[in-house]
Amino acid sequence: MANKPKKNLAVTIICLLGIDLGIASTPVDSSVQPPEGRLVLTRGTTVKMPVGTHRPEIRLAQDGTLILAVVEPGSRQDPKGQVKHRVYRLDQTLAQRGESFPITRVATPYGEPADHRIAVVNNEIVVVYQTLNYRDGGRPKSGPSEAFALDQSLMLARFSLSGEELFRAPIVDRADDFEQDNFPDHCLLWSGDHLLVSSGTRSRSFHIREVGLDGTVLKDHLYPTSREGISGNIGNSMYVRGSDIGFFSSNSPAGNGALTLTAISPDFSLGRSVEFGGDDGLERHFPTDSRMLGSYTLVTYIARPSGQGKGLEENPYNPRLMVIDDDYAVVHDIELGEGGFAHVHPTMVLVGDQLFVAWSKKSDRRAPQVQIERFTLSWE
Repeated sequence: MANKPKKNLAVTIICLLGIDLGIASTPVDSSVQPPEGRLVLTRGTTVKMPVGTHRPEIRLAQDGTLILAVVEPGSRQDPKGQVKHRVYRLDQTLAQRGESFPITRVATPYGEPADHRIAVVNNEIVVVYQTLNYRDGGRPKSGPSEAFALDQSLMLARFSLSGEELFRAPIVDRADDFEQDNFPDHCLLWSGDHLLVSSGTRSRSFHIREVGLDGTVLKDHLYPTSREGISGNIGNSMYVRGSDIGFFSSNSPAGNGALTLTAISPDFSLGRSVEFGGDDGLERHFPTDSRMLGSYTLVTYIARPSGQGKGLEENPYNPRLMVIDDDYAVVHDIELGEGGFAHVHPTMVLVGDQLFVAWSKKSDRRAPQVQIERFTLSWE
């Protein structure tokens, strides 16, 4: 069901350059935020990372440093193994601090790193990433990598903020039954004293594993996907929602183009599911990051027009931000930019009154290039 905003609070976007994004104000309930106010996101600095960077994860360290982990392949001739992912450290003006450093490499026995997610825990960078060993030793040029793989691993590594490797081990070691385990586009959340790591399967099910910082699987919860509940098993996100976990998924591309938010209780039973959008000409997909802002929920995701082709070149995805109030009404559904590369992977971090959103844009050279948008949040 499409949720409709109501009452007396509005969210608008204002660009410092005077660019109208075409977003109308819509009133909603304001029991927590200042009465008669509106939340305003003012677009500020945009920073482009090097051409070739892709699939950004942006997080915040305790010292206020922004941690940006990206796909950025290095030389295949590197004697230590080809680098696949790097971390950049940025200050809150988006200026780089120090040198970037590698966090994954092609290495035996686990193979080639692919998709990654990160968290900052106890002043360490925790990286969970997929690796694959390919048939005949060759990586495919297109299509899902898993279709060409002999096995997949789900790995965990930890680094100091300065780039010293502290730990690396498999969470799941070289799984070869992809009907049971499939690791692209997984997601994670730090939950008290352990990680929650959600990953898919090639059947209609997905896992949420409770994982220690040494990679040990403490518990493994297996759930079915369904049209009435969690509708997609990859490309999702989790966030803390009171005593529950909020779990965002998408029923695209086969469904009606909606995002789904499902409550997961402390005992890991599934609660209420609510759809946002759907049947409105927009294919919403891959809600890759979500978090609370007071009583509001923010979720970044990707979208494109429905019915205009499935190819990423002919009908590319663009990054978007949805704001939802505590009555599950959509306050706004905002396009953040155009020219997305592949599945774009927008992620965000809140720092005081600053919102930073990182996403993959197609560069002038047609290669991916991570772009970071900065917004100031204010109440009027």
